[in-house]
Amino acid sequence: MTEFSAFPDDTVSLGDDALGRETLVDRIVQALDAARNNKQSSVLGLIGPWGSGKSSVLDMLKGKLNAQAGDWQWISFNPWYYGDTTSMQFGFFNELRSHMQAMKNDAAKDAVKNARDSFGSLMKSSAPFVGAIGGLVGVDASDAMKKLGDLIGGEESTTRALEQAKAALRKLDMPFIVVLDDLDRLDPGELLLVARLVRLVGRLPNVHYLLAYDERTLIDLLRASPLVGKDSGRAGDYLEKIVQLRFDMPPLRGKQVDDLINAQLNETLTRLDLVVHTLVLNRFQDTYDQALRGRFRTVRSIKRYFAQVGMVDPGVLRELDFSDYLLLTWLRVEEPSVYHWLPRNRAYVLNIGLEVAFAAVDQAKITKQRQATLFSLLESAGVAEEDRDSVVDVLIALFPVIRNDRDGAPRQANHFSSADGLRVNSSDYFDRYFALEVPPEDIANVAVAAGVEDLVAGNEDTDAAVRLRTAFREDPALVRRKLEITPQNAAAVAEWMLDAGQDDEDPNRWIGSLARNVEQLLAVALATTPPEALEGLLTALSTNAVRLPTLAQSCRDLLSTSNPPQGMSQDAFDEVTATVRATMLPILADHFKEENRDPMDGGTDLWVLIWLWEALSDDDAPKAWIQSQVETGRWDLIRTVGALVPVGISSNGTRSIIDPIGRGQIERFFDLPWLVERASALNLDPETTSSDDGAFSPGQHPVATPGRLEAMARAALRMLQAP
Repeated sequence: MTEFSAFPDDTVSLGDDALGRETLVDRIVQALDAARNNKQSSVLGLIGPWGSGKSSVLDMLKGKLNAQAGDWQWISFNPWYYGDTTSMQFGFFNELRSHMQAMKNDAAKDAVKNARDSFGSLMKSSAPFVGAIGGLVGVDASDAMKKLGDLIGGEESTTRALEQAKAALRKLDMPFIVVLDDLDRLDPGELLLVARLVRLVGRLPNVHYLLAYDERTLIDLLRASPLVGKDSGRAGDYLEKIVQLRFDMPPLRGKQVDDLINAQLNETLTRLDLVVHTLVLNRFQDTYDQALRGRFRTVRSIKRYFAQVGMVDPGVLRELDFSDYLLLTWLRVEEPSVYHWLPRNRAYVLNIGLEVAFAAVDQAKITKQRQATLFSLLESAGVAEEDRDSVVDVLIALFPVIRNDRDGAPRQANHFSSADGLRVNSSDYFDRYFALEVPPEDIANVAVAAGVEDLVAGNEDTDAAVRLRTAFREDPALVRRKLEITPQNAAAVAEWMLDAGQDDEDPNRWIGSLARNVEQLLAVALATTPPEALEGLLTALSTNAVRLPTLAQSCRDLLSTSNPPQGMSQDAFDEVTATVRATMLPILADHFKEENRDPMDGGTDLWVLIWLWEALSDDDAPKAWIQSQVETGRWDLIRTVGALVPVGISSNGTRSIIDPIGRGQIERFFDLPWLVERASALNLDPETTSSDDGAFSPGQHPVATPGRLEAMARAALRMLQAP
């Protein structure tokens, strides 16, 4: 199919007749030829809604008439050019007269002059010119009055002037076609004047009229006039008196719409140099088939839509999901009120809210409120009743949770996966679609990819690598989610991540902890590494003792879930977890042959390794190792039990006790009979130098000092010794 311009008001010529409108043009030519033969004036109507291609048909008709040997004189009269009804009346006759003045016909030179002069007289007698010429757009009133005085002389009645004009036109015997386009843009008074000019004054021999308009709009205009009033039937009857023969623009057929959409979509992708995955285009096609095909009713609506689609930087488009961008652009063009509602209700469409997290809230009430929100949106945005289903279908394609609101069903938590790509229903990318840029607080995905590429190549000082490291420290959760999309080169990226995770942490940074995001991202990298490469990766990463605790926590995260990452089969995931178990178990066993850190001074890093070792072991090797540490005197029993007391980080960055130690925690790492026997030889009475006897009051979180931890350990051991 021949491509067409993206600008919505451009017309097409005969050579570009992609919609088969030439048949309609031929029918109009036949009607004009028949009207010419009877020498009388006639009025034809070209009727169709805005944007249906009437102007293109007129251009094609003009080309057809110019190409045939019929001497048709084409005169375009656009009432929209005139500022008031008086200047419009002047302009109507002036267009005829000016066209005659420009005609080059030596054989009919005198006849042309007579016809021109007669129109000068008709102009003088039929319009009150004084003070009205200034209504012509772009006309200097004083100059126009002088020229008008030169051209027109004498006082003659309108009737006599009209008869002289008719006689001159009969003698000239040359067909004129006066085309009046955009009648549906006039106000009621202007429309009635045009009708009067055509119906009464302008019925001149050999002068034919072609009126182009949207019938529904014209009927509404006539109903607003005192001539017709509110009666639609009378408005239609009035139009029938004006227009003798009507030609209706054929509506677009489904295949024509599809072909136009395909042509413009291909042209847009080529012009913007975009490569879009087939699955992404398939998602757009699914919504198009379900909701949009019926909304593209005219050629103009298609052109107008793709004009907006193409008005964006191609680099920005590469940072968006193209299907979501197409659908949001459709809302922006066709349903702007709905489009502007979305960013104002970000939490609603992204399914963000406390009620999602808490089951105690009244879900039935929340569900009813959300359904009311959706229906209220459609009503307040002025969405036509017949169009509401299509708008909701588009919203569901963009934000799937809205399906629940439409159906009156409770929403579930937002399980958006980063593997879905750059979708608008992700809070990471939502703002991009409305700013049509990557916000300053964000980092472009292409920048992430460039940074990864440099880091993998060992180029850590490039702008891209520095930008990625900086962004990772500023917003580690954001960068983590971006890296999860394509965790390629897992070994090199994982090594860099482990190093980044050693940076000092802000103790008050509860959201987006750098270390925690490193652990989560590394878990994804491990899960998506092929099993044949995973063993080597784990071995390489575990050689650095500083990195080992982070690696251990990532392995715990990976093993704690039974659900594979999106796109991975359960069998493949099971193979990955089996490889992690088989590889890390001997690594940890070897590590603890040399581990000499104090159980309490070793902190979380030491116990993360112990917890993973305990989780991987099928026997009591970790328990036996801990007990041997105590038996050999390398570890103190009280300090070892004290290290098991649950401790967290308070808001000021200090370590605080959050719970007393329980029997179950102790049994994980000690045989109770052995422990009770060893404890019996110790002095478990509260320390005389401290008033703290190991008691714990709910709601209070004392600082986790070594003395307090040891006091709680003594209290726990006393409890175990009690009968």
